[in-house]
Amino acid sequence: MLQLTCGKTGGILAAATTSLPEVIGGERNYDYRYVWVRDAALITAALSVLETDGELEFGFLEFMYQAMKKNTGQCVYPLYTIDYQMIDHLEQLDATGYLESKPVQVGNIASEQRQLDAEANVLISGYIIYDKYGKRLHWKTMRKIANFICENWHKPENGIWEEGLELQYTAGKVYSALGLEMMSRFNEDEKEAAYWKEVAKEIRDYVSNNCMTPDGAFANYAGSDETDISSVLYVIFGYVEANAPEMLATIKLLEDHYQENNLYRRTLVEFDSAKEGAFLAGSCWMAHYYAVAGGFEKARQILDAVKACQNDLGFFSEEADPLTGRMLGNFDQTFVHSSFICAANGLTREIEGTSTVVRVP
Repeated sequence: MLQLTCGKTGGILAAATTSLPEVIGGERNYDYRYVWVRDAALITAALSVLETDGELEFGFLEFMYQAMKKNTGQCVYPLYTIDYQMIDHLEQLDATGYLESKPVQVGNIASEQRQLDAEANVLISGYIIYDKYGKRLHWKTMRKIANFICENWHKPENGIWEEGLELQYTAGKVYSALGLEMMSRFNEDEKEAAYWKEVAKEIRDYVSNNCMTPDGAFANYAGSDETDISSVLYVIFGYVEANAPEMLATIKLLEDHYQENNLYRRTLVEFDSAKEGAFLAGSCWMAHYYAVAGGFEKARQILDAVKACQNDLGFFSEEADPLTGRMLGNFDQTFVHSSFICAANGLTREIEGTSTVVRVP
């Protein structure tokens, strides 16, 4: 994971490869050799719970400051190059691809999307860094993002899985409410802090009234009867308790419809996710949830299933076939490594009686 982090800029690459297929012989092949803001923020947040010296965390904040300063077209772009540039091209190469899987691509047009959770996760990561080190580094950057969320949280967007269809995705709303609540603690302007809290409450009310399935689970988006694996992070970041009725309903849906051999898939709007592999980072999130909820044996079983998907050097791909363990998607995936570390650390600490849920006093 450190090999994919640039010491000079602080950027964390999503993976080292392009176009390794999520579906063998299919077209879900993408270039991951960029810094995804969401991934980098969650990676930083996950590793901050360890005994780190601040280099990774402060590097992430500096990267966001520089990237936002150099690219002013929108508040935060979903992804950047390792040297802060926006990606505005997509080129298909005349190459065969892994197991005849095409296209082989350079570039990624997801940079043109609006992904609310990207901004929100920067705030969440920033809060964890501020709380750990007691320093408000790049506060103006955080303030700009928070006010952007206040003005734009109600708009449809492309969501955490970069869908082509803009909807009111629940994850973006939840992370936005969390980010505003967290950052309000460090805002020395009492009036503005109160405003952020007020907007966070509006978002929470929206989620409660619009983003629940008929079964009472967190919906993938407003009006959906499906849930998504990203919802288990709502517990880890303190949005909802592990034993809350809506969370228990969410877990039941995930176990009944999205799990195979202790590995879990995500929910996609425009593609049947059952045709791709299990999402390994999400499986780690589920393990962490069970650790927080006191289901230590289940957490171990999930982590063992994820670990079985490593190669001989201990590296993870983005996804894996839940039946064969075959690697799918780009490699090696920093997001999966950080999620695995965080879940394993979370299980150890929860067994010891130390909570690993992020709380706002």
